[in-house]
Amino acid sequence: MVVNLTEKNLNLEEKVTQLAEAVADLEALQDVNDQLQESAREVEMELRDEFYRATVANSNVRKL
Repeated sequence: MVVNLTEKNLNLEEKVTQLAEAVADLEALQDVNDQLQESAREVEMELRDEFYRATVANSNVRKL
């Protein structure tokens, strides 16, 4: 009985370690994802600004 419980305890400890590692990996992936999303927002804003300036320039050329 004690041996059985000891084995179960060791198996559970191993699972806890594996899950803790998985959580750390997922947290790291979440950080990368957050950085990528922020970068994408910045690029989007830059592209919108560039598009707006090009549209204004095009409109000014057409007026000439």
